[in-house]
Amino acid sequence: MNRRSAALPVLSASLALGLLADHLLRADSWGLNVPAGAAAFAVVLAWINSRSTIPLARGWKTTLAAGLASAALVAWRSSPALQSADLLFLLVSILTASAVPLLGSLRFAGIADAAHAALVYGVHALIGPVFLVTNDLKQEEPAPAAPALRTVIRLARGGALAFPPLFVIGVLFMAADPVFDRAVHSIVDVDFRALFGHLFLTGAVAWAITGFLRGRFAAEPVPFLVRAKTLRLGLVELCMVLGSLILLFTVFIAVQYRYLFEGASLAGLVPGLTYAEYARRGFFELVVVAAFTLPLLLIADWLFVAPGRAARSIFRVMNLMLLCLVFLVLVSAFRRMSLYQQEYGLTELRFFATAFMGWLAIVLLWFSLTVLRGRRDLFFSGGLAVTFAVLVFLHWMNPDEFIVRTNSSRISEGKTFDVCYNARLGDDAVPALVRSAPLLREADRKALMGELHRRFVRDADWRSWTLSHWTARALLQAVPASTESSTNGGSPS
Repeated sequence: MNRRSAALPVLSASLALGLLADHLLRADSWGLNVPAGAAAFAVVLAWINSRSTIPLARGWKTTLAAGLASAALVAWRSSPALQSADLLFLLVSILTASAVPLLGSLRFAGIADAAHAALVYGVHALIGPVFLVTNDLKQEEPAPAAPALRTVIRLARGGALAFPPLFVIGVLFMAADPVFDRAVHSIVDVDFRALFGHLFLTGAVAWAITGFLRGRFAAEPVPFLVRAKTLRLGLVELCMVLGSLILLFTVFIAVQYRYLFEGASLAGLVPGLTYAEYARRGFFELVVVAAFTLPLLLIADWLFVAPGRAARSIFRVMNLMLLCLVFLVLVSAFRRMSLYQQEYGLTELRFFATAFMGWLAIVLLWFSLTVLRGRRDLFFSGGLAVTFAVLVFLHWMNPDEFIVRTNSSRISEGKTFDVCYNARLGDDAVPALVRSAPLLREADRKALMGELHRRFVRDADWRSWTLSHWTARALLQAVPASTESSTNGGSPS
């Protein structure tokens, strides 16, 4: 199957996936529907790739397998933050597996490859189906010896183009005029609102997948212009950039060293400012600073032109100096979060911001081991592996349960436990909440258990099934809504 003959397989496979998505995505939440849909897409991708004369790059199976594994993680934990990270990793894996790296192997794919794939396939997903219907399918029409069949294909193509605007405008007319609405229903007894919802979801998914697959297997390849370095910078220009940042980082760390790392009082410097207020004000800004530095270093390395070994050595030393200062900033941010958590407890935002900081530290270390040693081609693939490992670790760690355990441990210290917030956490938090209930006051305990039981009145649809929801439901079925009989030994806060 060459590019000209790929139109019909792409269109038929996309329509099938659109119908499947309409069924899988009509659920209350993410669960088994994500790995099921991802597996179906992987089967379609492998089928078209096996028939195509323009196959995917070497290593696409490993990359796509990692994406499928991240899709399976969605059915493990019900945390929206973790599930969002899983879906983002799945999308990046699909784009990377479909990219065409310069060296022919995804092992050497770079950030520019993934960015180029996202841009090109994003454009194809928007407008690709128009070219497939109006141009690609026309090239597959039978020879003049079969005029009747060619006419049927043209009529089908015209009907496919005419139906969407006809249906949308018709539904709007029905909503605008009750007489017209009654007349249409007297002819066709159909729930057009429900039909419109099904057709819209099916069509939107099929449209995007059609454009994506056409861009990879049916359209002419787009030159990878990102590789063309039209802008070059020498040692002097980049040393000015890196040197000024090194100076700024050094001054910042020197200013805060005494009262952050040595415990000196803030009162003499900023009257009325407590450690908790100080930590809350600065943590997220420092995380953003550290995250901003990584792409800056990557861009600097990409633009740098080394006239000799000495210049390259100076450039690497300055990068290492800045990296060391970034690590100190991360330590400062972690220290601030520790202070703030001791005062106010832990939340999802604070947990995942800290987790992001840890991931960033590992990626920066990988940057120093690859990019600064002249192996930039390994940075992106290794970064994907690091990201997947961190995702698996976070799923194993169970953030929601960790948050509840951390907050409940503060009760024995005489600090408050926010029942309303902790009860709103996901299904993963239920076991820890049940274990923490005996430590609460009677009113808080009843409110907590009542809220948990209300959340599990009915079972989840199989498409929304997750291991954490199944575990939480089984536990709550064994625990009564009133836990007075099991809390005699508990000490109220």
